[in-house]
Amino acid sequence: MFGAIVCLFFYIFKYKGKNTLYLVVLYIISLISIFLYKVFGIYKIADYLRRVFFTPANLFNVYQKYFENNFTHFTHSRISKIFNVNSFEGSLPKYIGENVIGTKNLVANVGIFVEGYLSFGIIGFIISSILFVLFIYVIRSLSLDNRYFGMLFVYIYIINTSFIETLLITYGLILFIIFCWFIIPNKKRNEE
Repeated sequence: MFGAIVCLFFYIFKYKGKNTLYLVVLYIISLISIFLYKVFGIYKIADYLRRVFFTPANLFNVYQKYFENNFTHFTHSRISKIFNVNSFEGSLPKYIGENVIGTKNLVANVGIFVEGYLSFGIIGFIISSILFVLFIYVIRSLSLDNRYFGMLFVYIYIINTSFIETLLITYGLILFIIFCWFIIPNKKRNEE
């Protein structure tokens, strides 16, 4: 649902005004959340803001402390289950949520940068950063029409909250790139 709202939000406005609009809307939402909490005790909007801006940084810290000098070497992945070398029963985010943070049924999702770090330390973080740069390079080379900035914005958020396998398959990054390549209008095709 978040992705659809962001796509609509960014599709409507001109490219130059999108940053300003984003900041103004974020400021208004923050003020509304403070008002709702102070007056009615409602904290749902504040929960969403916290989830987007503060929870990822806290989870990154938890993972970094837990896996410092104790790297998984990618044995936490679903691919490692195929080769029967998986080091965690179930999913790693659920393991961290329940056993490290200590909250039953908590799934502590983090992004590709943290996955890189917990897999191979600083080297893994650098590899994840290179993958991110490669993603940006591929998207830029597609010369997408500016109206589709919202879709890219959603994937940048998802990169920060999911492991690489989940990002590519479940969240459909591979399909997104294929759609961008063949279906979604780009600047080059519009000039022809």
